[in-house]
Amino acid sequence: MHTKIQHTTDAMKKFLIYSSSITGITVLFGILFVYGVFDFSEGKSQLIGPAHLSSYEIDLHNDIVEHAHGLGNLIMEAQATIDTLENGGDIGFFKQQFEQIKKESDLFDFLMQDSAFEHKQEAIKTKYFEIYRPALVSWINGAAKIIDAYTAPEQEPPTEKDKAEEPAIEGEVEPQPIDLPALKETLKNSYNQFIEAHNEYIDVLNKRRKY
Repeated sequence: MHTKIQHTTDAMKKFLIYSSSITGITVLFGILFVYGVFDFSEGKSQLIGPAHLSSYEIDLHNDIVEHAHGLGNLIMEAQATIDTLENGGDIGFFKQQFEQIKKESDLFDFLMQDSAFEHKQEAIKTKYFEIYRPALVSWINGAAKIIDAYTAPEQEPPTEKDKAEEPAIEGEVEPQPIDLPALKETLKNSYNQFIEAHNEYIDVLNKRRKY
């Protein structure tokens, strides 16, 4: 009877040792798998194998996001400036904002035209030229028209003496007064279209951030 109990105890010990070994190996492989999938040094999830994203792809995506958000904020601030501008006001600050927007737009364009996009990133480039850039250019052109019109030298209407001394040339058209409210309304429409395009493009970037 004593021998049977001892035999059972030895079998249990062997089973426990075997089970512990299997558990330890499983835990070890689990740790190695987790560290292979996640980059804890940067806090970012990284895929392994053929779907792995290179640092170039990640940096390019982040640069595009930064440019899009930066331009969106700049145009929002510039639009707020022009909305409050009235005839006789100082357009100097708006012109500074406009020049910064043009500079940022050129940098964004350069990035999109000269970067090498992987196949899974092509949608980002395509949607930029189809959606984002046309709306951006439309706003820039509208803002440029306001600056040109607002800063054009005002012409005094001719006096009766001037009319008598300078006979009218056939086909000559008198310059029309600047309609700043109409120009601002046109720019506002371009701004609304830009905001819509901007939000749509950000959705594209969000959907493609994991590819």
